[in-house]
Amino acid sequence: MKNLHERTSRLAALATVINSIRVIASHGSQNTSPENVTVTLGDKNSTSSICVDCLYYDYGYFYLHLIVYVIIFLITAFGLIVVCCAESPALLKIYSTLFYVVVIGQILFYIFLIIITAAYKQKIIDSCKNNDNTRENDCNTAYNIAAITNLVGYGISAIISIHFASVIREYSIRRKAEEDNPDISK
Repeated sequence: MKNLHERTSRLAALATVINSIRVIASHGSQNTSPENVTVTLGDKNSTSSICVDCLYYDYGYFYLHLIVYVIIFLITAFGLIVVCCAESPALLKIYSTLFYVVVIGQILFYIFLIIITAAYKQKIIDSCKNNDNTRENDCNTAYNIAAITNLVGYGISAIISIHFASVIREYSIRRKAEEDNPDISK
């Protein structure tokens, strides 16, 4: 491997392909019923169960999420082939552009999920209360914990994706410069 950009580009493509396969496989292995997450609040006798995936399954977001990750998988599989085998500057530029589209799509999808979760907050809390016959305050706390966890996860994922997209872009620019002027690579 010639340089850090090349290694990082390969790592980014491989990591994204593996993550896409993981997400797609988890969709295939799941039944289509929502998952309850139990949160212990205060003492060990006070627990609340919040249905974190109820809206996800009830309104078809399950399939939207699956479609998004299949598209991500296809684009990153193409990128992995380009980065590892072809290394053509034109193909690298196409992959770089497609990867930016994936990152923008991923960020928009995260924003969509955050908006949906916020819009249906009361419905989620009511589901929690009805599901476990718990107090509303406990359900609010469980909702807030789940929402904060998702926000942090989405934020970290977006930052990593943006970083890898910029590395892939820099690598494609560098390969183009090397092709135009072979003396640069020496």
